Amino acid sequence: MARYLVLMHIDAAVRAEPAGKDQWDAYIERLAKAGYLEGGSSFGPGKTLHKSHVPSANEALSGYLYLDAPNAEIAQELCLKNPDYLAGHSVSIFPLIEDS
Repeated sequence: MARYLVLMHIDAAVRAEPAGKDQWDAYIERLAKAGYLEGGSSFGPGKTLHKSHVPSANEALSGYLYLDAPNAEIAQELCLKNPDYLAGHSVSIFPLIEDS
């Protein structure tokens, strides 16, 4: 099994509302029962800092998940069922690499 970080984005250009609590509760329960969920959280308001420019405000991170999946394809399949993704927003998937 490999670990993946999933970041959920609320895209400003998308007019859909983020998914509701009931949708999230059901999704999280399915991930946990299947043994894929290692953790996650919603984010409160935050800032992106950069030394040389103001970052784009086109999207905001809304939360993250840690998934434990057999491979990248299964991690992606799990993200295609993410409530915010289904509402039209974006998710990013990153494999976590063990630093030595």
